[in-house]
Amino acid sequence: MSIKVEKIYRGEKVTVVLSGELDFHTSSELRVALEQVFGTPGLKELLLDLRGLSLIDSSGLGMLLLASKEMEKRHGRVLLLTNKLVSELLEVTHLNQFFETIPEGDEAVG
Repeated sequence: MSIKVEKIYRGEKVTVVLSGELDFHTSSELRVALEQVFGTPGLKELLLDLRGLSLIDSSGLGMLLLASKEMEKRHGRVLLLTNKLVSELLEVTHLNQFFETIPEGDEAVG
């Protein structure tokens, strides 16, 4: 089980690209990356690119909620760029009501 986390900084916007498995064993790696990102002065938008995930469990979902709550405190927003697996999981758990998602293949991401 492994996860790759890449951070891309663009002023007030940060993209975190995830690939692999986001679960109980790897969610701490995302937590560390998010703590670094939250130290960005003036952070207003966090894009979590989840298209490379092959697995996400409740620990992973908890990390998404943590990111959302932290950005809410900053009066910013979280966008989720999702693949089919993540989209379906968000729908089944009704968490899609709490996140702004961009389906895989949407060309508006930039």
